[in-house]
Amino acid sequence: MRVIRQITAIFSLVLVTGCGEVSQVTPGSATGDASAQAAAAPKDPVKTASDADTADAADIKDPAAAPAQSESNPTIIADTGTPASQPADDPANAPAAAQSDTAADGSAPAEAAATEAAMPVDPLVEGLEFPNVDINELFTETKSAWEKEPDSIESVSNYIALIANLAREHSDRGNAEKAAAAIAQAEELLSKSMTAGLALPQDLSAFVYYQSAGVLSTIGKPEEALVKVEKAIENGFTQLPILLEDPALEKVRELPAWSEKLSTWEAAARERMIESAKAEMADYQSFPFDFTLTDVAGMPVSLAALKGKVCIVDLWGTWCPPCREEIPSFIKLQEKFAAAGFQMIGLNEERGGSDEDKTAKVTEFIAQSGINYPCALITDEVRAQVPDLQGYPTTLFIDRSGKVRLMAVGMHEYAYLEAVVEMLLNEDSGETAAPAAPASDAAAPPEK
Repeated sequence: MRVIRQITAIFSLVLVTGCGEVSQVTPGSATGDASAQAAAAPKDPVKTASDADTADAADIKDPAAAPAQSESNPTIIADTGTPASQPADDPANAPAAAQSDTAADGSAPAEAAATEAAMPVDPLVEGLEFPNVDINELFTETKSAWEKEPDSIESVSNYIALIANLAREHSDRGNAEKAAAAIAQAEELLSKSMTAGLALPQDLSAFVYYQSAGVLSTIGKPEEALVKVEKAIENGFTQLPILLEDPALEKVRELPAWSEKLSTWEAAARERMIESAKAEMADYQSFPFDFTLTDVAGMPVSLAALKGKVCIVDLWGTWCPPCREEIPSFIKLQEKFAAAGFQMIGLNEERGGSDEDKTAKVTEFIAQSGINYPCALITDEVRAQVPDLQGYPTTLFIDRSGKVRLMAVGMHEYAYLEAVVEMLLNEDSGETAAPAAPASDAAAPPEK
């Protein structure tokens, strides 16, 4: 749900976002992918660059970190993190003081300023401050929305997520008592809402339990925190590498049971990834795709020359934040599977300037990031072959015969990419593919 992503953005946390849904996260904000959970095979959801996020290459902001206003939750002004004011009442019905003219310098009337200053600070946000955000005002508005619509999935989810994030903030700042109180309140509200039959997304449960784990670990209760981590995983949390990076879980990782549990979780997650990929490929409708281009190093690159190999073709751009974030996974895939008959290819959608300028930009990025596979500028003809191109990055998985077996929009975690590649490579000796031919050498909106 977008509302959780917007609230999380206030806390300067990079949330791996999907196409309008809550997704899995970095430390401090944990959820799962709703659509994948529905299929009982969660995987990392996608992050794409959208029109709003990439209106100008010079103004690119990571959509995962930048709040965006929506009709469903206008609490945050797009790209600024500034609280939005509530819609004004009809001036005819407004109190006389509220109808007073603003000052010549555009400042608010004294009465309104005094009212705002007098707003009581809720204990849950007391002591917390964030740049460009009046956290007390945000909390008051979010709580008020919940009180007005206690049966609204959006309002309830919004409120619970905010409380859970406040709990984590308090624990990170050493406010153990407030952290414990806040996370207990979030879990209680989650439980009561679900008991009442409100169909809250499973993502929200994973979110709350992960935040609870961080709080409990930080305040010296690692055993209880481990239980919460398990509950988060049971509810769809799948980004296991985060468990190894989150500073708040340091004490949990020191527990004797940690290594064994992590191995179990990793094995189960991998099986879910494989099953998810199998289901997606089984239902996928392929399309004709081919290209013959010259890469930015001046070497020919074509799909026909790569028949006999499993390929990933990554449609991306150096201007696209999620595209850049996915590059290390592609580098790793090329390193790990090249000898087994895998080839990674990048087709770049670059902005502004001549083809020479674009080539220079991509070449520089390749050198800086250590890309170990060829990249070429995409052409209109090649782009037009991809049906319903929704954004960047878009990943095409191509089998040894040159057939597109799956298209994935947005950034995906390495485990998912690896699972699909291994499945296609293993078809060489399986029942579903012909023997391999000899090896040869070798989400922003789409550009118009």
